Amino acid sequence: MKHFLAISFAALLAQMNAHARVGETREEIATRYGEGKKMPTQRLAGTESFEYSKSGFIVEVVIVDGKSVMEIYARNEGTSDEAIKELLKVNTPVGTAWRFDKKAGRWERSGVPRLVGYRWPGHPDFFCIKDLKACEAAEKKNKPNAEGL
Repeated sequence: MKHFLAISFAALLAQMNAHARVGETREEIATRYGEGKKMPTQRLAGTESFEYSKSGFIVEVVIVDGKSVMEIYARNEGTSDEAIKELLKVNTPVGTAWRFDKKAGRWERSGVPRLVGYRWPGHPDFFCIKDLKACEAAEKKNKPNAEGL
């Protein structure tokens, strides 16, 4: 019985370590991917973007208030459907699941935060996973205007 409990506890810890990458701090991301480089341009106004390279992937991470809200993955040889399945899998904490919405052309994850995944428009070799609510809040907070032009 003790062995069963120990193994169950170890399995639970392993699953917790495999939870969503979106939502991690910059330090957690650096631990996972290594040192990245700050991008000169940002995907969203008022955010910071960093680029990492690991396991044949280039990963761009968009940070808002110290946490990842969007990650864009790309492989030199293209991001296959199998690679996308693996990326979705590592972004699936216990109690959540992904489903593909054919009409919207994207994957949607149950649970909180609500994540979506999709091939980048015009660049099907790029795959993006983002926190919808956090990205929308960042866009509203940093809405561009023509004042001063």
